[in-house]
Amino acid sequence: MNEQEKKNTITNTVNMLKFVKFPEIQKKYLAQVYNIAVDYSKGIFDDLPKPTFDFSEVEKLAEDAHLWYKEK
Repeated sequence: MNEQEKKNTITNTVNMLKFVKFPEIQKKYLAQVYNIAVDYSKGIFDDLPKPTFDFSEVEKLAEDAHLWYKEK
């Protein structure tokens, strides 16, 4: 993607994620995205209106996000 497409993707994601009423869901979503592209996750976080958590919480959750909901 070029820079404008990345910005559009971040804006479109923020436009929907801002309606999620539970910060835990927002954090977990951002943690999954963090494992795909850190800059994408950070861009979404930075554009969220008044997040009630720090990005460091997303980084911590991302450490084992790939294991969530997996059966042994």
